[in-house]
Amino acid sequence: MKPLHLAEGLDLNAEDLLESAVGIIAKRGRGKSGAVKVLMEELTSVGLPFVALDPVGILWGIRSSFDGTGPGLPVLVIGGEHGDVALERKAGATVADRIIKENISCVIDFSEEPKAAYREFVRDFAHELFRKNDTPRMVILEEAPELVPQKVQGDRAETFEAVERLVSRGRNKGLGVVLVSQRAATINKDVLTQIDVLIVLGLAAPQDRKALGDWIRAWDQEGQADVFDKGLAGLHRQEAWVWSPEAFGGLFQRVKFRDFTTFHPDKTHLRRMGWLKVRPVTADVAGAVARFKGEKRRSKEENVDEKERKEYDARLHRLEETVESLKAERDSWVEKYNKEHDRAEANARAAAANAVHRVESPDPFHQAFHTTSGCDQCAPGHQMSKGHPGDHTVDEGESRPAAEGGASERERIDLHAQRLEANLTVHEKLVHVDALEEGESVNRFALLVAEGFFDTKRTNSHVRDEMRRRGWGQWIGGGANDQMNDLLQKFCEWRIIDRVEGNKRVDYEVVPAAKERIRVVKETVAA
Repeated sequence: MKPLHLAEGLDLNAEDLLESAVGIIAKRGRGKSGAVKVLMEELTSVGLPFVALDPVGILWGIRSSFDGTGPGLPVLVIGGEHGDVALERKAGATVADRIIKENISCVIDFSEEPKAAYREFVRDFAHELFRKNDTPRMVILEEAPELVPQKVQGDRAETFEAVERLVSRGRNKGLGVVLVSQRAATINKDVLTQIDVLIVLGLAAPQDRKALGDWIRAWDQEGQADVFDKGLAGLHRQEAWVWSPEAFGGLFQRVKFRDFTTFHPDKTHLRRMGWLKVRPVTADVAGAVARFKGEKRRSKEENVDEKERKEYDARLHRLEETVESLKAERDSWVEKYNKEHDRAEANARAAAANAVHRVESPDPFHQAFHTTSGCDQCAPGHQMSKGHPGDHTVDEGESRPAAEGGASERERIDLHAQRLEANLTVHEKLVHVDALEEGESVNRFALLVAEGFFDTKRTNSHVRDEMRRRGWGQWIGGGANDQMNDLLQKFCEWRIIDRVEGNKRVDYEVVPAAKERIRVVKETVAA
């Protein structure tokens, strides 16, 4: 593979560079972005893929010719004003996967995204790239201090971990890493010390030189550190010290990076080339003042409208809180009423069952009218037995006296049973679902299925309105929606109903075979 021609007298073996961690550091205006552009051009020329993550928004120019009028190099651009594909903040892992599968060079432009989006995307991208990469690839990280800062805090910790792993262990995955920064002092020291190739295009601040001190002293041989430090102040634009103590035969050299051959939209470069559009300064000061006043007046009016909107929102919020409070109070009363109703209904069912039992007893006279203290309805000759206070003996051949207008006791008991039956009714209330847990909520929901409510597609709103119509109080408000959604999910998991997702809505409909698993149990309760 032919070498990468970065500068006059500086040709680096591409494969060796891809196994290295490179630091490009320079203060503003010294040609740092131009050096990155040259590196990208050289990688493309030898057929090695790269991915450049650019929060500044200037590397997309590699797609155009030097003057911006013709085609440049075949590099995919994601995000930014000139992107071929829009950038999605949450798609870091997906983009990494696609880049590996397509094996394509790519610039990801974050210039229109907040810094938090840059860090979040790089975190997911770096993890997925490290996990799946299967070919030599260079990863270029502009504004490196955003990813590996000196102080790692908050949401930066996960991004730091992902990038630090690329720097320290990327070689094992065929990944080379380039960290680009204006300041050495703002890059994490633990990451900075892992750099294999240091390229410095000019540093003036003492703290930046001090930040490089540990790395320089560790590799100093024969006074190279003094030469390096003294030479930094005299570097001109595009000039750099390139120091690689181990790779490339112990490279220590002062070079001038070659000119890039593709479009570079940096404003300084455009100004130097005479391509920066400049608008003439207005001489109509009075008109500008009038327009300023007009804008100020409109701004004031907009502020008034904004104040009224905020007050309205605040009142609306208070009303909504009041409504929610009333709903909660109502739900509490409904729940209390339902409990009392259920308790009374249970007592009525028990009383009815006892009455039916007494009527159908082999000795209804004894069951219905005798007490432990005696029987005032018995004919003479009846007495309490000694065996049990409720047992009676009757003289052989005797009959019980008539009562209630001459009717016999058997007739009177039959009449009483008829009255009880008249006050009983049969409700299709309880529902049994084969092989499923039973409970009031499940029963009610299953009743909807059994009655054919879900034979047509229904939304959450349809289900809620039907429950309100039936007077199932706990479904009216409060946390009922969550409970209803839980039941919908359960019945889908039990394969009784299906969840059908359509155009911006979700419907539920019955699984035909499931209706055979549901049967309605008739229960006799007091009317």
